[in-house]
Amino acid sequence: MSNFTFCGNEIDVTRIKNDVNGNPRYVIHFLAVYQHKLAKAYKETFITKAFDTGYDFACLLGNRAGFKRFHNKQYGGGLVFQSYNVQQDLNNLERAIDDYLNDFYFIEVTDTFAGECNYCWLHRYLVYAKNSRQAMLKVAKYEGYAVRRDGWRFVGKNACIAIYQAWDESFTSAVNSGSLKDYKLI
Repeated sequence: MSNFTFCGNEIDVTRIKNDVNGNPRYVIHFLAVYQHKLAKAYKETFITKAFDTGYDFACLLGNRAGFKRFHNKQYGGGLVFQSYNVQQDLNNLERAIDDYLNDFYFIEVTDTFAGECNYCWLHRYLVYAKNSRQAMLKVAKYEGYAVRRDGWRFVGKNACIAIYQAWDESFTSAVNSGSLKDYKLI
């Protein structure tokens, strides 16, 4: 077992048996992923079920950097990776987490009056999508509205609503300001 730096913190990295081709393999505990500030904020805000430890989300983040779920009784809840340079792979994991969590879009739905946003009510959603258009369409489907494109937003075909992206928010700024709890994840 050796110590390496991940997100400015020391984590334990355990060497395990080589793969079938003789390449060295290492394993880290899945909770090490939550050393990353954005991943920790996501877990604290959206993983609320008592039985969910966040292992599936950690595996999802790890998969983006080539880490795989470790199926073994000797190490509970691990992420395994093949490496000749462990520190570089941990840095790649950190970058992959940044890239994944910054692909979330902050979408807002509100009512309209005379074609302008009225804000009598406001629903806020955090959506993972390839682009803002896809994120707004996911919210429209979730809310049950038929929508059409109207410039920078979507408006309801048979309802007085507007769906748009909150331009001033990013995942990092929402974590820093504490406004992440105002959004519903879909």
